[in-house]
Amino acid sequence: MAIVALIAIPVFFSQIYLIFYITVLYLMLIIVAVRFYLSLAFSIRRLPHYFLRDSNWPYVSLVIPAYNEEQVLKRTIASMLALDYPKNMLEIIYVYESKSTDRTEEIILDYARSYSRIIPVKRESSQGGKAAALNFGLNFVQGEVIGIFDADHSIEPAALKLAVMALDSPKVACVKGRCRTINKSESILARVAGMERDLIERLDIYSRYVMGGLSVFGGGQFFLKRSTLESLGPFDEEIMTEDIDYSLRIHEAGLEIRVDPRIVTWEETPASFSNWFSQRKRWARGWMQCTRVHTLQIIFNTKMSFVKKIDAISTLIMSVLMVVMILTYPLVIFVYFGLTLSSLIPYWLIFWIGLLLTISPLLAGLIVWHYDIKNGENMHWKDLHALVLIWPYQFLQLFVAWTALEDEFMLKRKSEYVKTLRTGAIS
Repeated sequence: MAIVALIAIPVFFSQIYLIFYITVLYLMLIIVAVRFYLSLAFSIRRLPHYFLRDSNWPYVSLVIPAYNEEQVLKRTIASMLALDYPKNMLEIIYVYESKSTDRTEEIILDYARSYSRIIPVKRESSQGGKAAALNFGLNFVQGEVIGIFDADHSIEPAALKLAVMALDSPKVACVKGRCRTINKSESILARVAGMERDLIERLDIYSRYVMGGLSVFGGGQFFLKRSTLESLGPFDEEIMTEDIDYSLRIHEAGLEIRVDPRIVTWEETPASFSNWFSQRKRWARGWMQCTRVHTLQIIFNTKMSFVKKIDAISTLIMSVLMVVMILTYPLVIFVYFGLTLSSLIPYWLIFWIGLLLTISPLLAGLIVWHYDIKNGENMHWKDLHALVLIWPYQFLQLFVAWTALEDEFMLKRKSEYVKTLRTGAIS
């Protein structure tokens, strides 16, 4: 926080610096607002129709890394076994760590004895995190299509067939569905994080795909063609968000990541602050690592469209620059102690910005609810207070991102993968 103070305190002593300081913050707000409302507009595009198959389904391999996942395995394995897909064309590979200290191995082996399509693969080393586990497990796959999941993901029965049909295009290398939160009721933090996940998954990521921008997949759930893995190689074990890194590699190769929100899995979000902080810090630092590695590659890439390049570059740079928004905190404090900004920021502008910030989460939430109600769900009334807390929650994430920035660029601490703990809670 000393760095924040060094950046912010000069506003008391230099009018020019104060103008620059405010201009940077408002430009960031404008960029975020424009991107947000574009997402709302493009999210209304009708979902695609696929060619329906009666037979000739390809062989599919699902790969799930597992380390101390006792709390969620029975629920998630049951969902894998309930998939509406020909049983003789499916293998479910569980890559479990030998150093697991709970019943992870026992549960997986019990299911494997009863169901031949459950393939247990034991990994002796726990080094390298999830990316290393995936690379190890991929040595055992036989399928033309490869689905990768976190161990806490329960998959809807129809999701696999939808994903296979969505992959049935030469340009499509990967398909990403919608990750939804299964434990919103566990805590207020879980509810707000779950609501944030709904907004990002249903609006932002889908609209990026529709606009021809940077569609990315999260590590919790995605489907790849085997040819994609053979062409692009293994996951990078040095980057903390191997999923974002691989998404960028797909786009840089001139290929497409298709997004279809009807492909649904249910995941557990952290319900405690410490668990949430650890996960979000890892995500923030991983995005920053991807910014460092990929920005110049994308600028000089000849296989990406202009729109996709602009969206990719701005997204990567914003993953670092958004930390600048933390400087709004000292600005509020300075105003409280008498710093006059009315000559620089008209009150009408403050009013309209405040109004937009207030209604934006509510508007986005209503749109997501509209889509879910069309799919037969009830109104999510309990999420109303979560929408009210979205902005304080987002500002809290700025502090998380700041610690990630310090670790990655200032202190240059070694990356260490910290596993997200599960509780097995269901709303």
